[in-house]
Amino acid sequence: MDWRPLLRHSHWLTIGFGDRQICICARCSGTVTGFAATLLLAPFLVLSIYRTLTPIAQVTIALLLAFPSGIDWVTQKWGLRNSSNQIRFSVGLMIGSGACMLGSSSLPRSVESLILACFAVVVMFLGFIGRKVLRSSA
Repeated sequence: MDWRPLLRHSHWLTIGFGDRQICICARCSGTVTGFAATLLLAPFLVLSIYRTLTPIAQVTIALLLAFPSGIDWVTQKWGLRNSSNQIRFSVGLMIGSGACMLGSSSLPRSVESLILACFAVVVMFLGFIGRKVLRSSA
């Protein structure tokens, strides 16, 4: 099975290890880095305040952190602009941080998973349907 489309999409960062090069997705690597950094830095951050917020406020903060990535991907998909690996990595950091914060919320895991899935479906729907509409109107 060819895993390359899942591992490096069409935009990647190339990391060299000796004479080998590994290509990884910029947004995905930002997401993993953001999640890990937030998790590791949680004792030093104000996540204790985050946990005292209402569940609606917690979800709102997590989604606000994910929103720029959705905008970045949708506007790329619509062909309105080109993104860069720096932007993809940066918004990936925000997604990872938001996902980590959502994971530390007071919501049940099933609700957290549903929120993440719904956000992903909405963003993908906007991206693909919007692209189709823009292409048919041109």
